[in-house]
Amino acid sequence: MKEFSLKILAADRLLYDGRAVYVNLPLEDGEMGVLAGHGSMISAVVPGVLSFRVPEDDRERDAAVSVGIVEITGSSVLVLVDTAEYAEDIDVNRAERAAKRAKEAMQTEKSRREYTAREFELARALGRLRAARKKYK
Repeated sequence: MKEFSLKILAADRLLYDGRAVYVNLPLEDGEMGVLAGHGSMISAVVPGVLSFRVPEDDRERDAAVSVGIVEITGSSVLVLVDTAEYAEDIDVNRAERAAKRAKEAMQTEKSRREYTAREFELARALGRLRAARKKYK
């Protein structure tokens, strides 16, 4: 399989910078898979699970990502997100508590702005849980 350059950059750290043969991204209109030679585009990333395969050991890696953007060219994919963490680094109990807190807060929020902020918190927590649970399949 052909390879391309993949860089996953969160606001606080570089999660991955290397070669990949495949990446699956959570986008606004659903998931999208990318292979080498993909057409150029820029799109919004939403909270969810980003998966990619590295050529060295043909192993798939899963990461929970939050909101951001992705730039795709024929030879590279650049993912810029607020947060990103590998599935194996996620504390499932903490993510479950965060999801519960966000759901409870959504029920009591009065302003649309605060409700939307809680929606993003819930989406991030659920994305983290999906990534963490995927590693056990």
